[in-house]
Amino acid sequence: MQQRNLLIFIVLSIVVFVAWSWLGMLLWPPPPPPQPRLALPDARLRASTPALLAPLPAVSPLANAGYLAAQMATSEWVAGERRLWGKPLARKPLKRDLRWASLPGLLDPSASAFAHAGALATQIGWANWIAGDQRSFVRREPEARIVSIGGDDFNLKVDLTSRGAGVQRLVLPAFRQMQPMEGAEWPDRTYSGLPSDPSRELELIPDTEFGAAHRLFHYADPNAAVATANPLDTLGRLQWEVASVRKEEDQHTVVFTANVPGQDVRITKTYTLAKGTYHLGLTLKFENIGTREVIPFRYQLAGAHGLPIEGVWYTYTYRNALVGLVDASGNFVERNEQQSRTIGIQEGGVDIRGTPERRILYAGVTSQFFTSLIVVDNEQEQGVDPNLFAWARPTVEGIPYYDRVDEKPFLDDITVRVNSYVLELKPGQPIVHKLLLYNGPAKVLLLGQMRGDHSVDPELIQRYKDTLHLNTITDYGSIFLWSDLLIQCTNLMHYLIGFLSLFLPNYGLCIIILTVLVRSALFPLSRKQQAQMAKFQEKMAELAPEIKKLEEKYKDPLELHRAKNQLMIERGVNPMAAMGSCWMMFLQLPIFVGLYFALQESIHFRLAPFLWMKNLAAPDMLIWWGENIPWISRPSDQGWILYLGPYFNLLPICFVALMIIQQKIMTPPPTDEQQAMQQSMMKYMMIFFGILFYKVASGLCTYFIFSSLWGLAERKFLPKKEEKKAPEEIVSKKGAAKKPTAKDDDDGKLSRLKEWVADVVDQASKNPKKQRRRKKK
Repeated sequence: MQQRNLLIFIVLSIVVFVAWSWLGMLLWPPPPPPQPRLALPDARLRASTPALLAPLPAVSPLANAGYLAAQMATSEWVAGERRLWGKPLARKPLKRDLRWASLPGLLDPSASAFAHAGALATQIGWANWIAGDQRSFVRREPEARIVSIGGDDFNLKVDLTSRGAGVQRLVLPAFRQMQPMEGAEWPDRTYSGLPSDPSRELELIPDTEFGAAHRLFHYADPNAAVATANPLDTLGRLQWEVASVRKEEDQHTVVFTANVPGQDVRITKTYTLAKGTYHLGLTLKFENIGTREVIPFRYQLAGAHGLPIEGVWYTYTYRNALVGLVDASGNFVERNEQQSRTIGIQEGGVDIRGTPERRILYAGVTSQFFTSLIVVDNEQEQGVDPNLFAWARPTVEGIPYYDRVDEKPFLDDITVRVNSYVLELKPGQPIVHKLLLYNGPAKVLLLGQMRGDHSVDPELIQRYKDTLHLNTITDYGSIFLWSDLLIQCTNLMHYLIGFLSLFLPNYGLCIIILTVLVRSALFPLSRKQQAQMAKFQEKMAELAPEIKKLEEKYKDPLELHRAKNQLMIERGVNPMAAMGSCWMMFLQLPIFVGLYFALQESIHFRLAPFLWMKNLAAPDMLIWWGENIPWISRPSDQGWILYLGPYFNLLPICFVALMIIQQKIMTPPPTDEQQAMQQSMMKYMMIFFGILFYKVASGLCTYFIFSSLWGLAERKFLPKKEEKKAPEEIVSKKGAAKKPTAKDDDDGKLSRLKEWVADVVDQASKNPKKQRRRKKK
């Protein structure tokens, strides 16, 4: 009966889920797919371009410029609107329905060739202003100068570009790059979780077509409201002058200078990179070079973008925007986190405002293992208020999800832009802002475990962790006691694994030894719990016939439950004894969760091999079974609960099998249909947990498997219960019958009686009031 009800419940759940999904698609249909963007040049554009440009001279620079301009303009019209600086514009593009068919009406055949070119140029300028395009069509921009700093003996390799004076590319030489995903449906710069060629170093900030990172922009109206303010891209496209390049043995320095077009303001950007550090020093100097007494000026500094998503098919940590705030005394107050999924759907993140009481300390983007942040330097020049930024806002970079084929907002590329307060620039009084561009592991505590040429000074780690509060990138939670406990357990796991790695050649062996250490520390409790469970099962087996009689006697479930409890109490069986395993689970839960976060954060587990596993921070990926299995491995099905990815993973299956065996051994036999149904449900839950844990890191599965094997071994080697003998059968060595002792008593009643009498006598002798009464009498 119970099994039939369970089957009906499962079938109805599936029907309700399918019906709700269908109803949701009917009531809230998905947005139509975006119109595909035309590539340049395109055959459709080439076919109609000559007719439009017929009045132009057949061969001239103007014809060539017009030909290219016409293709560009049509491509922008067909592609539709895009975003300017990540902030949505009003959805009113110029003549959205404008196509090549309507262009001849705009061009007067009697007009001159210059008039035709002017009409096209006007349309191009307006379309590209809406699109926020960075291209110039009439004149060729000069080549940008690339200045490289750092090297193999530094912790960073950086390519700086004169176009916008930004960071074109940044590499971490101490870490390797992953292999890219194989499927054509995956977006660019997504990785499988497998190591690539050892010579390939990790590109934390890749060279992309969307411009360099850490470029400056400025506002035409510095006093405009935040909600309506959009910066000008002039400084971001401008060719800055490379004022100086100085490369010393322990430090490299590059200085860029530029005058703000239309304003009497000169800006100097100075990048410094010291050996042994994971940050670029950035100094911004603003000067009034005009005749005006005061020039108001406000700037925006863009953060890094293009951080790689590692293990895109199994990870649950993509790109997150972080903004950290401190109070006036420098004490950490809050960490605001916004995910790429939310930023993409909202077409931009939420503004985080800075105040003198809650000033912005850092802002940037973090992935699973690494992060890139703009951090306010704690060593500002004298008289400079460290409250530099009025607000920070995450934005989508590149092509947002609604313009892509895959429509996965959690894969959007994002950055964080920080915006200054209005600067009052006076002649002869430059304003200097000092920043740190941190690019390194998200868990700054692990920098202390870096060895060799890439080791980090402990004082610098202390500055990162405590002074600049970069430990809050990972060590942060909203549940006070529980979060603190998990942070401490996670850090303890990092310390233990780091210590074991000094003596063991492989991090997989470190996990096994860690399992032995943890289970050894819990051995007294687990041993006692296993003994209690074994005793409980034995007594329940003895009571099974009597319980069956009670089931025949009582038909009411409530009365049956009371009768069973009464019987168990009379026979000395504690119903709560079966909860011992739950206590063990709760005791190990902080350790499990701490190890889980340690594997999610550890740069040392990343790409660490063990047995057939090539990355302990990823699933074991035993066999590649392809990307064509519906609902299981297709990239288009990512996000669905049954999506398992393109690899067959063995360790989760082994873990689920061990859990089922352990449950069968440790769970007492059911005494009624209700318990049988509960145990059956637990088996189905184990399978469900196996699906949830299918993409868990192989290092964590290794811990689970060896921990389960330890538990089975404890249960296997428990002392077996000896068969009981009647008192008359117990004979002494001399052949005489012995009196039954407390140990020979079936239920230990004699022993408990003696203990109770001794306790009563002891309490009575220690009571002074009773002793005085006895003396008076």
